[in-house]
Amino acid sequence: MISFAHSNEGKNIDYVYANACMNIPVIIPALLDSYQRISQNELTSNAHLTQREKECLSWACEGKSSWEISKILGCAERTVTFHLTNSQTKLGTNNRCQSVSKAILTGAINPSY
Repeated sequence: MISFAHSNEGKNIDYVYANACMNIPVIIPALLDSYQRISQNELTSNAHLTQREKECLSWACEGKSSWEISKILGCAERTVTFHLTNSQTKLGTNNRCQSVSKAILTGAINPSY
């Protein structure tokens, strides 16, 4: 997203817009590079999640806590935490919410609507 918001009330909006447009060619290569890195990660990141990690992420996607997931899957709460932590490592994420988001974006899990 590109925003043309500014705090200088005295400047003409056309001047601000013209200056912003001159910077767009500088930004495009960085955007393309980021897009390519994301696309490459999408192809590889869901290939190595185990079925149990996907199940835990799917339940986390539904808003379930580790304790609730453990009761649903019939295992210890620590086991669920272990699987979610492994999925974070494999997906290169920092927390449960980010792991769920990346798993959905990469197609590793499909949220039920």
